[in-house]
Amino acid sequence: MAPEGTIVTAQLKKHWREAFFFHAVDLLCVAGVDGYFKMLNPAWTGTLGFSLEELMSRPYLDFVHPDDQPVTQQESERLATGALSRSFENRFLCKDGCYKWLSWTALPVAEESYIYATVRELTDLDGTGDPQPAAFTWLSHQDALARLGRRALQTPDLTQLFDYAALLVARALRVEYSRICDLLPDERSVRTMASVGWHEESRGTTALAGPNSQAAFTLSSKVPVQVKDTRTETRFDIPEQPVEDREISSLTVAIRGAAGPFGLIGA
Repeated sequence: MAPEGTIVTAQLKKHWREAFFFHAVDLLCVAGVDGYFKMLNPAWTGTLGFSLEELMSRPYLDFVHPDDQPVTQQESERLATGALSRSFENRFLCKDGCYKWLSWTALPVAEESYIYATVRELTDLDGTGDPQPAAFTWLSHQDALARLGRRALQTPDLTQLFDYAALLVARALRVEYSRICDLLPDERSVRTMASVGWHEESRGTTALAGPNSQAAFTLSSKVPVQVKDTRTETRFDIPEQPVEDREISSLTVAIRGAAGPFGLIGA
């Protein structure tokens, strides 16, 4: 607030705008419809590690995770038509090679050919990454459902949607592996639609859901099915797995449809 009696001049307003922009905790940016950042505040360097010059020297799509580039391109094209974007999420590359989830709210100004955006890094609720109390876990799961609903509205591509759902399952449960499978018409096999942590070749592979399998039991059950240790499990037949892909514990939940089970979520 200006001291009493201060005359609020255009120069003072300009100073306030610059101070707000450069000292904001959130990531702020101006992007062009040509796909390049035009202006960034220092919070970008603090979050991603790249200098502002590095971020503005390449198309911003270069920094987006390859799996998120198609939906990001679609959202950019939607913004170019004048549509407002709220809570759009993607993964952005950091200088150390990892990716961070970002949530974008963007406003296009068509007559200027610029897009103004505020961006927040998506982190754990307490920022520690440690297991959370039940209330926080419940909120995390509700948040994952809300995010999936928003992504479903943003893209009609089911492959991308399944990939995003598998990522959300892994993040919400804090596990390295997750997969989403659909039940094939023979009702004896399941097919991997999307996965996290597994080899890319796992997409589209099928597995028998035999009568003594965890998958078959889950499909006929109305509750999640947990195996605490596959090495000592006696209820189900556990298939042989390569050492690098071996699961020690697992959790499966049936995805239910109007006419019966659609498939499985596993982690």
